[in-house]
Amino acid sequence: RTFLSIAGIAPPDWMEGKALPRDDDEAARLGHERVITEWASEHGDVSLALQSIYRDGWLCTKYDPGSLYDGTEGELYNLNEDKGALVNLWDDGASAAIRSDLVADLMDHIPPSRSPRLARQAPV
Repeated sequence: RTFLSIAGIAPPDWMEGKALPRDDDEAARLGHERVITEWASEHGDVSLALQSIYRDGWLCTKYDPGSLYDGTEGELYNLNEDKGALVNLWDDGASAAIRSDLVADLMDHIPPSRSPRLARQAPV
């Protein structure tokens, strides 16, 4: 949305959201504590839905049940120590408490699902 507005192009009505802060200082000034994203895809028999939260240097992604996953899988990265997100700590027992906390935070703050779902704009 922001890019389109800066470029002088009116964003389409189906676009949602607000501009993200440009850096951590701006995020702190705006009172942003977390970033939440969702992604869903359906291609024939393959369905995939993910929800992610970034907070305090941690990135946590929860996989919903679908054709590829049963809903117990996910990803957890400590980006303070692992800048490239190379070591998935989801199943690491020492990280279970932070994973549980982030998933609970995600579920507490994720916006409610829209009904009906918006029409797919492209097969992506």
